[in-house]
Amino acid sequence: MTHSLRALFRSMLLTWFLLVFLMAIALKLHMPSEAAGSLMESLFTRPVPPPPTSVLQAEAPKVMPKASPPPPKPLPEAPREADIAAWRLLEHGRDDGKGDLGVPVIREVATNEIELRFPFHGAPGQVSFYRLEAKGALSVDLHGAYRLSHVVERPLAQGFLQRLQVYPHPGYIRISGMGRTRDLLRYMSAQAFVAQEQNQLRVVFTLAPPPGDHAIDNKNENGEARDAPVAPL
Repeated sequence: MTHSLRALFRSMLLTWFLLVFLMAIALKLHMPSEAAGSLMESLFTRPVPPPPTSVLQAEAPKVMPKASPPPPKPLPEAPREADIAAWRLLEHGRDDGKGDLGVPVIREVATNEIELRFPFHGAPGQVSFYRLEAKGALSVDLHGAYRLSHVVERPLAQGFLQRLQVYPHPGYIRISGMGRTRDLLRYMSAQAFVAQEQNQLRVVFTLAPPPGDHAIDNKNENGEARDAPVAPL
């Protein structure tokens, strides 16, 4: 009985090998070589597990460099005297003008001249002058309907004027220069000019002492010599 079972097992095993061999030959004859080889490998080789998939690292986004801002444009220079050749002297009188006066630039033109230069938009009228003997002040009145952007109250450390004032009044704007001493008033004068195309209006206070009167320039109201030179405002 045992011998017969072994013989049956051997015959079945040989039959299985024979069938597999015949199947392989048939597949090789009717299939491309690459596909047949893959099938034989799958039948007679142990399946190999696929390699673990690698985790793809996300590429960091590229940071684009920021464009540098354009360089700032240079500020326009203040108009020079050569650029304003059309200064027109405002006549003495009481004809009204009108316009807008901005904040003036105050500077010393020379040792005996101090200027206020206003941004101006409008049509200037005529001017008149007023001397206040008690305060030693000389005033220039711009007659008309002017609008003043800022009141000016400016003390001056050096020079023949100790204070400048610009105040609005009904019907005129008053621009006053107060002498450092009351005695200087008799030597002071003033003029007003306009350069309409450049939108500029200027008032100039001038000190013109008689020849040889050095005491006016060199002494203060107490009669003491002024050692410090007159500096620009």
